[in-house]
Amino acid sequence: MNSIISFKEVDIGADGTIRCSVIRDGDTSEFYIKLPYSFQPRADLVATAFVLIAGRAYEHIHIDLAIGPQLHSELQKWSNSQIVARKGIDTRRSPGREKVLNFSGGFDSMAALALEPNAHLVSLDFGGRFSRERQFFEKFQPNIIETNLVDLKLNRYSWTFMGIGALLFRDELNISSYAFGSIMAGSATQLVNHPIDQQKQGLPPAQYFKMECANPVSGLSEIASMKIAALYRPDLLLEILKSVALPEEGKFLRKYQMLEAVLADLGMDYPLPSNLPNRPRGIKWGESLATDLSALYVMTVLGIEHVLQVYPQGIPDEILNFASTSQMEFMNHINPHAYQGVSYEQLSSWYYKMIRYGITPFNREHWHQMTETVELLSYSYHD
Repeated sequence: MNSIISFKEVDIGADGTIRCSVIRDGDTSEFYIKLPYSFQPRADLVATAFVLIAGRAYEHIHIDLAIGPQLHSELQKWSNSQIVARKGIDTRRSPGREKVLNFSGGFDSMAALALEPNAHLVSLDFGGRFSRERQFFEKFQPNIIETNLVDLKLNRYSWTFMGIGALLFRDELNISSYAFGSIMAGSATQLVNHPIDQQKQGLPPAQYFKMECANPVSGLSEIASMKIAALYRPDLLLEILKSVALPEEGKFLRKYQMLEAVLADLGMDYPLPSNLPNRPRGIKWGESLATDLSALYVMTVLGIEHVLQVYPQGIPDEILNFASTSQMEFMNHINPHAYQGVSYEQLSSWYYKMIRYGITPFNREHWHQMTETVELLSYSYHD
C-alpha cells in the first residue's frame, strides 16, 4: 500500500462543483467533480466518494471534511485505511424510493436500461479520449457528471470510483437502489460454484446510506446482454459499437465480431461497416477471462479463423480444439447464481423482461457447459 492520500481544502460549491486539492507523494493536483446542476451533496456523501476513489491503495486517507463516528468506522473498515477527518455528526436517512443506473452507453448498460427503463441515469464524463462515450450516452439525457479524475490517474486505485455519481445523487434523487451494467464476466469462476450476494459485491459504504445494489444483467454473459441491446434498440447498434472503442483498438474488433455472432444467432440482417483497419491492435490470450470467454463463443458460432486476427500471438491448441467440438449455449441464458440478495419482486420483474427477449434461466446442460468452459479457461491461464 501507498502511504498517504489527502483531499484538502474541499469546497462543495453552490454551483454544483466540488473542488479540492489532492496530495500524493508530495505532489498536489487540483481535482474537481462537476454536477449537472446546482445542488450541494452533504459532506458525508462527498467524503465517501473520496474514499471510493482511493479504494484500499493507501494506509492513510486524509479528508478535509467532517464526518460522524459511525460513518468513520464504516469507511475505515471497508478501505482498510486510517481515515483522518474532522469530527462531525452522523446523518440519519430514511430509505429512498427511486432507482439509479450508472450508465455508460455500452452494450451492457444498454441491456441494463432495457430491464430498468424507468431508472434515473447517471453518467460520468471523463473527457479526453472518452469523449466518444458522451457523444452517445447524452442522447438519453442522463445526469452527467464531469470530472478530471482520469486525467489525474485517480481511477487506478479501485473500480469503485465508478459509483461516485450514484452516491452523490443519493439524497437529491431519493435513491433506494443503484445498478451497474455489470455482467457475468470475471465472476464466472465464482458463479460456477456458488451464488454471489449482490450486496457484498456492490459499493460497501452504500449500505450505510440505505442504498442497495441491484444489478439486472449480472447473470448474463456479454453475448446475452448484447442480444438484449440488439433487440431493445437495433437502431443504435452502430453508434453503441463506435462509442465503446476506437476502430484501431483490439476491443473494437472483438465487440464487432461479437455483434456479428449475435446478429447471426438472432437471424437479423443488419448492415455492419466493412472498412475495418487491416491491422488493429491485438489482444493477448489469457489476459482477461471475460474477453477470452466471449471470443471462445464467437469461435463456436463464426469459426476459429474468424477470431484468430484478434489474437496475433495465437491461441492455445486446447482452446482451438474445444471451440471446434463444443457448444456454449449457456452464454445465451441467465445464471441464477448472480442474483443472491435481490428481492423476489425485483427478480421477477427482471426475469419476465429477459424471458421476453428470449433469454431464459440455465438448465442442467448449461451448468455442465459453463463448468467445462470455465475449467478449460482456468487451466489455460494456469499454464
